[in-house]
Amino acid sequence: MEVSSWFRQIFATYEGRLIRYTYKIVGNKESSKDIVQDCFLKLLKKNQSEVEHKIPPWLYIVCRNAAIDELRKNKKNVSDEGMDFQIDSNYEDEFVKKEIIKCIKKLSPKHQEALVLKFQEGMSYKEMSSVMKTTESYVGVLIHEGIKFLREEMGGRHD
Repeated sequence: MEVSSWFRQIFATYEGRLIRYTYKIVGNKESSKDIVQDCFLKLLKKNQSEVEHKIPPWLYIVCRNAAIDELRKNKKNVSDEGMDFQIDSNYEDEFVKKEIIKCIKKLSPKHQEALVLKFQEGMSYKEMSSVMKTTESYVGVLIHEGIKFLREEMGGRHD
């Protein structure tokens, strides 16, 4: 079977992002790679016209569901798991970076996921609401509360 240039472009654009996203959920690099590989195999079986208008949310939903299934299979409580939030390696002040990550880990898993999808994955509220299976307005609330909490925790010390 010939792999279309459409699929190759989607794969090139999203593979690394999806591995990073699923790793934040399952905490295991090999499992993350397997989940993403399975996701792309499912995409190959889909009719392009069926999914092309909703690629990012479709990919993230499939990966998120598979990652949660992986946690359940390994008997980890999904609601107790936080995400492994990372800050750009170009960020200069290592102490501040660690402090920010420490504050983020105090947030609920829902707040963490919203921040990851918004600021690391660059998703719109509409895409985030599809992935997180909630409303756009609730996504906005999660983002607002998360940022407010981080500002209060950081005490206005850093931008």
